[in-house]
Amino acid sequence: MNFMFELGTIVRDRVTGFEGAITGRAQHLTGCNTYGLQPKEMKDGKPIEAEWFDENRLEAIPKKKGFRDIYEKAHPEMIVEVGGRPLRAVAGGPQSAPKRTRNHP
Repeated sequence: MNFMFELGTIVRDRVTGFEGAITGRAQHLTGCNTYGLQPKEMKDGKPIEAEWFDENRLEAIPKKKGFRDIYEKAHPEMIVEVGGRPLRAVAGGPQSAPKRTRNHP
């Protein structure tokens, strides 16, 4: 079974009205896909914990800022200036392995 929504999509739960960016998704043996939604709101200066919802309860919210915009607002320390221009510092993710060199006598 394929997923209906991509990671980072802003969605709303049709039942509760809970909104957030999709930060995780899971496929279950029973055939029900679930998504972890991270809301943009903060509580006591910390992000509110993500909640999980069944796929059929969710609807995409058009014209909303994506996860990267929400993340950068929540974590401004991840943006640094280089030469007077903002540069996004992204931690984690795939990286190239360093080139190996051999020392020959």
